[in-house]
Parts: sequence; structure tokens; C-alpha cells
Amino acid sequence: MKNETNIYDIDGEIIREAGDNHKMTIEEAQKRMSDYAKKAEENPEKAEIYKTYIRNLSNYVYNLLSMMSKDEFTEYVSKTLPNSTKTKSEDVEKALNDMSEELKPVSQEDMMVERDTEAPVMDEYVSPIEEESKDE
Repeated sequence: MKNETNIYDIDGEIIREAGDNHKMTIEEAQKRMSDYAKKAEENPEKAEIYKTYIRNLSNYVYNLLSMMSKDEFTEYVSKTLPNSTKTKSEDVEKALNDMSEELKPVSQEDMMVERDTEAPVMDEYVSPIEEESKDE
């Protein structure tokens, strides 16, 4: 079964179009995280949802960084750090350790968001309605 649908955020902005197989880069994810951080400040009623988006994106970035080889990571760090002409391997190790501490995987309890009581319950089973055929 194929499910090709667009994915939207809470504001109705498209995150991913149907059939789009583009993998988000670290820079794109970081830009989205900063955009959602600004939106969280502007809209306190939606702040928890934006924080969830930011957490998911930070886990995505952590996953991308952890899959890099040491050389790729060293190159990435040297490109992103200002005034960095040469990166020492000790600096890379320290950055990896700091990143691991900062971006530990989030537990299920931390990801729980309080829901409004007025929101419809989407996990209730509703039996199908059988319609009478006009031919009978």
C-alpha cells in the first residue's frame, strides 16, 4: 500500500510534499529549528508543539552527525566553526562528547504533550455504517 500525502506542521505550512524523497541536510534542519524557536516565542499557546518539532529535528541532526566518519565530522566542524583554520582531533573528540551529552535521545515521558480536553479522541473505534443498496 502506498501512502503519498503531504505533511504539514501545526500552522499548515508544508514540511514535505508527496513523493519528495529529499533528505534534509543538517543546515536545513538547523534553520527549521531556529524558525520554530522564534515561532514558540511568538505563540506561547503552541510552544509545546514547536518544542516537540525542535526536539525531533535535534534528534535528526544528532543521528546525521553520529553516522559521519571522524574525517567527515572533522571537516564539518572546521567548516562551521568561525576562524577555524585547523581542527585538532582532541577538539573533535570534545565536540563529539559535548554533542552526545547535549542531544541525548528524548524519553517518551519528555515527549508527552498535554492535550486540550476539547480535542477529539482519535483512537476510538467506530464501527462502519452499512448503507442499503438502491438496487435491492
